[in-house]
Amino acid sequence: MPFESLARCTDCHTIMHHHETSDHDCPNDPMKDPVKRAEAEEWEARFEATTKMWEDWVEENAPHIKTAYPSIDNHPDEIAFHGQCFLHLPHDGFWGEGEAYTSRNYTNPTWGEVLIEFEKAIIQTGDYHHSFLEGLNLSKKVCSVQILEFSTGS
Repeated sequence: MPFESLARCTDCHTIMHHHETSDHDCPNDPMKDPVKRAEAEEWEARFEATTKMWEDWVEENAPHIKTAYPSIDNHPDEIAFHGQCFLHLPHDGFWGEGEAYTSRNYTNPTWGEVLIEFEKAIIQTGDYHHSFLEGLNLSKKVCSVQILEFSTGS
């Protein structure tokens, strides 16, 4: 007996053959709810506008960036951290050959500057798998300078 590939709808849990999934009319489809549909459309519009803004910024200010992707929650000219800091990405040999990265000393870096440093960190650590910049985490303070660690995703 040949193996049959089955799938389960994540909304209504109906089991069906994989070839039937595109025709499945789920009664629990969240997009049938006008409020959820409006929220999804609003998020999609925000995502597209922010993505375009970042693409334009990179093209104009940092065309060398080829790997790092910013969070849509941040604006390139917005201050990412108030005060003096270093940006740091530790090295994990599982994800690439390289070494830890620490930026130069910054005072009030913008998200655009952080993205530029993140690109350098990806290259130095060799971790091309985690190329989404999700944010910055407080790591430790040395004298009056904060060490911030890149929060990354794949």
